[in-house]
Amino acid sequence: MGNTSTRAKWMLKWEATNPLRVWRTTYSISREHVATTVGVSYMSVRSWELGFVVPDLDRMDALADLMGEKSKQLQLDWAQWRNTREAFMQRHR
Repeated sequence: MGNTSTRAKWMLKWEATNPLRVWRTTYSISREHVATTVGVSYMSVRSWELGFVVPDLDRMDALADLMGEKSKQLQLDWAQWRNTREAFMQRHR
């Protein structure tokens, strides 16, 4: 992709649509609270929200409980979120 600025702007928008991040910002929940409740570090939560790492199934279950969602639905939402990035990257290589 020739325009790095466009790519960076798109990535920021994409990161803001992470299912956990959307939930946290909607309900004013801190990353620290999520980390403590789920039993991980702040940096783990940050890595999940930035798309560097996907929570393992146990953590996904804990996140779903915290968020009041079904685990399977959260897994599906997370996969769809990640797929939008992959599709964008494929189109703009």
